[in-house]
Amino acid sequence: MQATRQTWTVVIMAVILAGLSPITASVLPAVGASVLFGWLLAVQIAAIRSFRATVTATSVQIEPEVSRARANKEFPVTATVKRPGSETETEVMVTFPKPPTAQPASVVDRRITLEPDETYATTTYTVQIPVAGEFTLPKPSWSISDPYGAFTETYVRGPTPKIQLLESVARNLHVGRGGAQVTVFGEHTGTHTGKGLIPEKTRPYVETDPANWIDWKATARLGEAHVREFETESNRQVKMLVDHRAKMGIGFDGEQTTALMYVRDVALGIVSTAENAGDPIRFVAVGDDGITNLIQGVHRSTRYDEIRQRLLDLEPTPTSGPTSTVELDHPESARRLVRELGDGKSEFERVVHAFATATTSYVQRLSSDPLSQAVRHERANNGGFTGVTVILTDDTERSDIWKIARVADRDRGETFLFLAPRVFYDPQGLDNIERAYEQYLEFERFRERLCRLESVTAFEVAPADRLQAVISGSQSGPGSLYNRSEGSTRRTGRTQSSVSGGTIDG
Repeated sequence: MQATRQTWTVVIMAVILAGLSPITASVLPAVGASVLFGWLLAVQIAAIRSFRATVTATSVQIEPEVSRARANKEFPVTATVKRPGSETETEVMVTFPKPPTAQPASVVDRRITLEPDETYATTTYTVQIPVAGEFTLPKPSWSISDPYGAFTETYVRGPTPKIQLLESVARNLHVGRGGAQVTVFGEHTGTHTGKGLIPEKTRPYVETDPANWIDWKATARLGEAHVREFETESNRQVKMLVDHRAKMGIGFDGEQTTALMYVRDVALGIVSTAENAGDPIRFVAVGDDGITNLIQGVHRSTRYDEIRQRLLDLEPTPTSGPTSTVELDHPESARRLVRELGDGKSEFERVVHAFATATTSYVQRLSSDPLSQAVRHERANNGGFTGVTVILTDDTERSDIWKIARVADRDRGETFLFLAPRVFYDPQGLDNIERAYEQYLEFERFRERLCRLESVTAFEVAPADRLQAVISGSQSGPGSLYNRSEGSTRRTGRTQSSVSGGTIDG
């Protein structure tokens, strides 16, 4: 407990009075000093009791709006202080420190003050941490003052929520074809492809048409130059399926960098592009036993943020382990339960928290071939879909991918496949460069086969440095694979299309 300036003023007055008593040969100053010291003692005893009661009765909550976020990105935290009406005599000031590694920030928004007679207050502040990892928000610091302003007490107590910050792989992300980078994300481009444009019909090329209007796939199929005309649509629907089965957990750098991290970065880019274009996006996440997340195709900004958070929350589903069969069958129920339990104060809460976090929850269970079945499930429930379907997975189940592509090719919409070649994510994948190169060539042949389907376009998603190491280190030389890609481009030409409006240039 600390004495305030007011207390020391009273003490000085009491000492002066006590010193005057022998000088004046009067007991009155001594009596005055005794009264002041007695008053201070009574105030101190009352303050101790009041402080203890206030601390016991007052609750502090700290709730980050997300459990996972990107490193070096701000994330909001909401703090609340609440106390009963019977404990409102004191003034309570609670300060919420930032983690030591966080960027400097003003303390004003991180402080709540309850004046006497106030029972509730809340604030929202932001935290930005430049490095990845799991971080614990520090315990809040309390400062309590008694009603007379004579004494204060400080405490450090309260919840310490954790947040996991993920490193973006965007700097090392390669999305392309045959080793050549392509531009996948961007605004709807060109005068013939305004916002939300979808193909309407194909017609023969005429001299007045710009060359970049040519539909090279149709040209190769029909034997003469054709262009594809477009009609304007206010919202181009996007359906995105993300594979996060156990196999997507394969990775290098001590398995800290996984295939899921790379396809997630692609998916986050697609979400941002859809939001910028105002295109509604339907999000489907697929685990080992079925669909784990489903968000309907709406275009409110809050739903785009929700999809981003769901993507950041994705982890490879366990190949075996507990599964939910009660209310946790809906993933949001599990997430809400985990948030409400926090770290768990009782043994029961800790047990339920462990169960909820270890359980994989499913929106729709699928018996086998979950990705293929999820595509069929979506197709059956959304008949006549004419928008863009985006599927992000790896290349290990090529027969299933081919079946998916063949089914998609019969639909009216466009399908984009983003495939993570396993050779680039296998920890031992680059031990033998020549073997890795042959595996990559095999993947490239498969990707080109997919691209020969009319409405299907396939891309590779790879770590740029590992891809370059394979291409540069092969005995065939770095030019051979690019030559293959250029030959493919000559056969199929330039594909002018979009993933929610992004131009794809081969």
